[in-house]
Amino acid sequence: MTDDVDVDERLIPLEGVYNFRDFGGYATRDGVRVRQRKLYRSAHLARASDADRDVVRDLGIKLVVDLRRPSERSHEPSRWHDDATPSIIASPGGDEESLPPHMVFLKETPSPTPQQMRDYMVATYRRLPYDDRHVAMFSEMFARLADGESPLLIHCAAGKDRTGIACALILHALGVDEDLILADYVLTNQAMSIDGIVKQSAERISRKIGRPISADQLRPMAEVDARYLAAAFDEMATRDGGLDAYLDAVLRVDSETRRRLREHLVE
Repeated sequence: MTDDVDVDERLIPLEGVYNFRDFGGYATRDGVRVRQRKLYRSAHLARASDADRDVVRDLGIKLVVDLRRPSERSHEPSRWHDDATPSIIASPGGDEESLPPHMVFLKETPSPTPQQMRDYMVATYRRLPYDDRHVAMFSEMFARLADGESPLLIHCAAGKDRTGIACALILHALGVDEDLILADYVLTNQAMSIDGIVKQSAERISRKIGRPISADQLRPMAEVDARYLAAAFDEMATRDGGLDAYLDAVLRVDSETRRRLREHLVE
């Protein structure tokens, strides 16, 4: 694979799962390359067809990081193949009565402008790396990857925001340049049919909040934007001094853990 970030080379087309793709294969700053067929990312698997489950089984995935809230998981449980259920890292219960943060924002903002939506997404990306549940899951994810547990699949609901941050942290820990990390992140806009998803999401959210919200209003929340992930990086720089310091101080991913990660995940 070249270092051109081509969605067609990475995307694994599935019938009922969006945005399923390999995020390995990238060159690192020191001239080696992240292994392929070891690191995958996707949207949720609740609508996986039987054929999709066969494809996922054949990938040999051993470890899954499900970044969804407990209520999301109970509402849309993943469909794994009966004879290939992986080990799953997920957050504990405790949010069953609360609304997801984006729904709170939409309920409290009567007619959000696109700029308000973008500002909300930037603020969300600044918050996510320090959310207690994400810190716990990210820390366990790195520890188990360093122990050689792979292939790995990371997913949330759409496989773009929470998943995007987790994948970016892994690629950074393996030595991939920030430009390539951002390029991989924005592939979501090509990997999914954004127009169709925005339309469906606007209809569903309008019903939930009891008033109409248009596809144009919702689009900045449904898409990915390099400025969003850059905001997460900036927050780590402000609080901890950079991504390396965040990995070490917050997630306990020290130099020895990174050495072991590279042992398993670069070639």
